[in-house]
Amino acid sequence: MKFLDLPLQDKKIQAQIVKAIKQIIKRGDFILGKEVEELEAAFRDYFNIKHAIAVGSGTDALLLSLKALNLEMGGEVITTPFTFFASSESIINAQLKPVFAQIDPRTFNIDPQSIEQLITKKTKAILPVHIFGQSCQMAEITKLAKKHHLMVIEDCAQAFGAKFSGQYVGTFGTCGCFSFYPTKNLGAYGDAGLVITNDDEVAETIRILRNHGSKEPYCHEYLGLNSRCDTFQAAVLLAKLPHLSSLNHQRKENAKRYAKNLQDVNEITLPYENSNCDHIFHQFSILAKQRDQLKTYLLKEGVSTQIYYELSLPMQKIMVSIGYGQQNHQKELKCITESILSLPIAPSVTGKDIDYICKKIRGFYHARI
Repeated sequence: MKFLDLPLQDKKIQAQIVKAIKQIIKRGDFILGKEVEELEAAFRDYFNIKHAIAVGSGTDALLLSLKALNLEMGGEVITTPFTFFASSESIINAQLKPVFAQIDPRTFNIDPQSIEQLITKKTKAILPVHIFGQSCQMAEITKLAKKHHLMVIEDCAQAFGAKFSGQYVGTFGTCGCFSFYPTKNLGAYGDAGLVITNDDEVAETIRILRNHGSKEPYCHEYLGLNSRCDTFQAAVLLAKLPHLSSLNHQRKENAKRYAKNLQDVNEITLPYENSNCDHIFHQFSILAKQRDQLKTYLLKEGVSTQIYYELSLPMQKIMVSIGYGQQNHQKELKCITESILSLPIAPSVTGKDIDYICKKIRGFYHARI
């Protein structure tokens, strides 16, 4: 059983996607073409927001946002130590310094209570990451940002469609940044990303920055990036977007089935859901005793799993070597990285698949079958 079977998941709309790609080939508008404009309009409607700018990747969305905010060089950005490398990588590439807060050991998201004690005169922004599809506690984070006059850039790479108190993630900060890497809940067939904002000046700057800092051909106002969304990826996303709600719903149903089947297995801790969040389960990540042995056992039984993340950001070799590592960081974080395991949760995973996986997990721990 594959951890994620994209061809199976997209089977119903593959013909539509192929047709759209053929039309693009016929027209020849491969970069920032008609479908990109249509996609940006669709995202503006989806989020009820003024600006949606399609870019080359989720990483670029973060970097472009940080550059567009024109934060003081060397300024500090408070973020989470437990996520994919792109968040802190983007901060550093924007010539800023990542400062790692604590995480909530239940949700794995940044702990708002740990943020304020890290704020100094050098702090310029907070960059929360909505990990695994569940929103951070944005009411507390935005309150802190307002109190200390800080920018908020939301990393929503794993949380397209997730909500906090009924409001979409990405709409709380100055910028919301999304990834459409193929494995995401809304995934392209290559790299693509998105920035959303209600700030006219920031939006205009990002549009210029994504095109080599150029507003007019061959006239460059900024040192920008080549981060123009290609039209093929926009066509794929336009075909998928109308199905996102039902696909996210299926993920939630799959999560419920896992929880029901595994609730009495004492050796694992199930994902925690905050009552004010609409969790869209980009990943279904358990904490498991004997994690590595369980992973090996499940693979032998035909079940592929993944570990997100085996190393926290402060423990990454490059972060330590450039002085951003923290060897004595949160004790719970080390326990999490040593026990976390993500089970197949994609919409293509059936109830029968989940029952089989749970049976094997229970069997591994000699639980009642």
